[in-house]
Amino acid sequence: MGVGQFCTKPGLVYLPRDEDADSLVAALKVQVEQSGASAMLTESICRNQATGLILRQSHERVETLAQGAAPAGASGAYASPALLQVSGSHLLEDPELAKEIFGPSTLIVRYTGEAELIALAKALEGQLTATLHGTNADIEANRSLIGVLERKAGRLIVNGYPTGVEVCHAMVHGGRIPPPAKAA
Repeated sequence: MGVGQFCTKPGLVYLPRDEDADSLVAALKVQVEQSGASAMLTESICRNQATGLILRQSHERVETLAQGAAPAGASGAYASPALLQVSGSHLLEDPELAKEIFGPSTLIVRYTGEAELIALAKALEGQLTATLHGTNADIEANRSLIGVLERKAGRLIVNGYPTGVEVCHAMVHGGRIPPPAKAA
């Protein structure tokens, strides 16, 4: 949605190292490979996205899993989606990899076990949203993760998807503007 130009897009996706996650990654790869380029808001945003993507793809620990078709003969600000992957241990070693790339790219972080997932969550900078997907049993089993994410994200979403952010006077990335102090 919006060529990855929503601050609530899934820029980081944490998946366990297991067969179910492997199947999801395979399906995501197909979707990305079948996608073409789309127009971004401005050429400068598109250039910044391209630069960020090149830097991330050139990192020795990051694997490019899929990339959409390059813009064929299009002029202007067009970007193609990219799906990248890194291990949780490598992200912990180099937290710069978690920095947002504003545009159509997602970094899949593959973790091994609950302890590594909790360490990854604790290493996150503040986020607008965090989303958990799972069964009721999965959610119940991950109470400690939820406790960490509640302190890291402005909105915690369970089995849903974050909406965009309305740009209006009362909304800033940090949340609602505090009300004015009452006169004495």
